Amino acid sequence: MSTFVGVWTVLEGLVAAGKIRNIGVSNFSAKKLHDLAPYVTIQPAVNQVECHPCLQQKKLLAYCRRHNIILTAYSPLGNPARPERLRSAEDASPLYEEAVAALAAEKGVSPAQVLLVWGLKRGQAVIPKSVTESRIIENFESIAKLGLFTDEDLAKLDPLDRSDGTGRLVKGTSLALEGQPWQDLWDEDWEEPEAASK
Repeated sequence: MSTFVGVWTVLEGLVAAGKIRNIGVSNFSAKKLHDLAPYVTIQPAVNQVECHPCLQQKKLLAYCRRHNIILTAYSPLGNPARPERLRSAEDASPLYEEAVAALAAEKGVSPAQVLLVWGLKRGQAVIPKSVTESRIIENFESIAKLGLFTDEDLAKLDPLDRSDGTGRLVKGTSLALEGQPWQDLWDEDWEEPEAASK
């Protein structure tokens, strides 16, 4: 945590100097946010993490909401173009799930739009990656589709959540220390102490 605190102190200095306006974190679990909190004078504005229906990050989203941190979802489509070296046979495929396809067909939208609407309706920012003009336009058009979906519609995607960690597609193996399982990076079972959540 000391490295995080040191970096955060530098970032706060840049805000004080007028060099930047907002600062945030990426790939922070709720536990890491909680552990950083006593050392900050400026609350992180955003936490950018992998999030899609197969990795719903419900506890982290709840923590961020309680502490006014915007959760920004990277890989909201499941990163289907990631390199082969980063894939494994048990990986989730949010863009190709039957429940996503069925909802897309029912609403007359693309599966990608279903996934983006799912994130937006949860109050997240979503940042899909694309280099194809038609897909970029389609992604932007997702905002106009929000009214087509009810909470009940999107609840049909709840069963896709793989809370056992197998829904994670960006595993972070390069971030783990030697001998440390990559799963330890995410602190997924951590619960915020009750006093801190009030």
